[in-house]
Amino acid sequence: ITNSGAASKSVKVGNSENIGTFTLNGGTLTANISGTMVLDGTDASYCAAVKTGYYVGNGGVMNVTAITGNASRAISADENIVITDGDYTIVNSCNGQAGTSDNYTAKALTCDKNITIEGGNFDIKMSGTGGKGLKADGELVIGRTDGSGPMMRIATTGTKRSAGSTSGGT
Repeated sequence: ITNSGAASKSVKVGNSENIGTFTLNGGTLTANISGTMVLDGTDASYCAAVKTGYYVGNGGVMNVTAITGNASRAISADENIVITDGDYTIVNSCNGQAGTSDNYTAKALTCDKNITIEGGNFDIKMSGTGGKGLKADGELVIGRTDGSGPMMRIATTGTKRSAGSTSGGT
């Protein structure tokens, strides 16, 4: 899947009346995303490979590449992200963007509530200004109570995104 328009989504599940759930049980999802962020007042809309209310990963393969654009996301969930298995490769070099009252940055996995990662293999490379590998507004739990868990390789190599910065360079 390739999407390149402003605030475009490769896969969008749910709307204002239905939260929606995206579940990856198997197969391979490859997304190449690019495009600008759209800012309407303080409401921001980003390019994303998957935008949903709930994201569930039980297996399969997800490959996401975001090279151009601002503040792109691989997986963005309004409620929760729960991953028990699967292989995730995310390469994102998108830069941050200044808003009217905030700075917006690229993220591999981002959630307005909780992220739980019990298993799987993750290779995440974030190199844009202010990029983040994992971002949860609520609770972030990695691994199972028995001590087992995922294999995670996360590298963030971009420069800091300064408050009020309007440049997008790294």
